[in-house]
Amino acid sequence: MPVKNNQADYIHTSGKADLPGNLIYSEIDKIFFSDGYKLAKEQLGKYFTYESMLSMSSVLYNAVDSLIDSFIQRCKLEGKNIDCKKGCYLCCCQTVLVLPYEAFYIVDFIRNNLSINDRDQIFKRIAKKDNITRHMKVQEFLTYKEPCPLLKNGTCIVYEARPMACRTYLSSSSEGCKTEYDHPKDLDIFPELYEFTIRAGRMMNEGIAAYLMEIHIIPTEWQIESSLLTAFQVENNFKRWVNGESIFQKRNYSDDEIIYLNRFGSNK
Repeated sequence: MPVKNNQADYIHTSGKADLPGNLIYSEIDKIFFSDGYKLAKEQLGKYFTYESMLSMSSVLYNAVDSLIDSFIQRCKLEGKNIDCKKGCYLCCCQTVLVLPYEAFYIVDFIRNNLSINDRDQIFKRIAKKDNITRHMKVQEFLTYKEPCPLLKNGTCIVYEARPMACRTYLSSSSEGCKTEYDHPKDLDIFPELYEFTIRAGRMMNEGIAAYLMEIHIIPTEWQIESSLLTAFQVENNFKRWVNGESIFQKRNYSDDEIIYLNRFGSNK
């Protein structure tokens, strides 16, 4: 989703605070990309197994959570607002894009931690939402507002296993989120988000994706409901994916969709 550069002045690293914001981000992006790539190489190695994928995801999320905790503490020290709290799930009603290993990690959590009834209900909600969004053009699904299938009574039922996009989404104004939620088709309205955490998580995922491509595994990024449905349903899904099969289907973008995505950097 679109990201407003709410706190660009927040990014100051090792004597580079006098550089223009885009140059600072360029250096930081490289660092996080490298971190993701190295993590994938170390955790997955030559023998990519289901267990090594789960381990990599766990290490990745622990590192990101620690980064975000430190970021929040610094915000508090500097008097900057973090307006995210339990019970607010406006951001859980928008499109979330995930990579295959994120979908497998969530499905593994569901199978090992939730009741049969909860699993069945989640699967039904996933299938229902996928049936709606799979036929939408980019312009439609990026402004479509519908609760995530993983919500239960307004709370994420897989919070510990939530994907990168959800972990790094930090708002400085719940009112701004509400305004964007109420006017999803107004492309000039942006939630007031902290760009640093989003870019950090994004670049770590990009680094992991780069390593997967090196070992001939397709890191298809697509809507969470579609990816989860594939991870749930496809027989021998993990083995097929690791063997280079494109089981996570994503249609090609039309020219007008590409132009739309480029406006917000959503395809980067």
